Amino acid sequence: MDGERDQPGIMRQAFADIFAGIDRIHESGAQSTFLVRVNFVQIYKEEVFDLFVNHDGLMGQALELREDPKQGFFIQGVTAKVITHCSRMLA
Repeated sequence: MDGERDQPGIMRQAFADIFAGIDRIHESGAQSTFLVRVNFVQIYKEEVFDLFVNHDGLMGQALELREDPKQGFFIQGVTAKVITHCSRMLA
């Protein structure tokens, strides 16, 4: 899913498209502000794991999928990182 720089996978392509869209909006003169927040999770045997949490190469504790009437579905306790440039997405 990640791929390499010369053959980017779906994740690299998606990240590049997100920031290319933001750049196009800024170049058009719009005074918009964007906040890009990223979570990386793995669903394995019907359990959700946070891939930003490293426990000596092992998966941490499974996280719970919750539903809130206002927020909708969310993963309780998942790590969220703010990303300001495409090159930081996979760093």
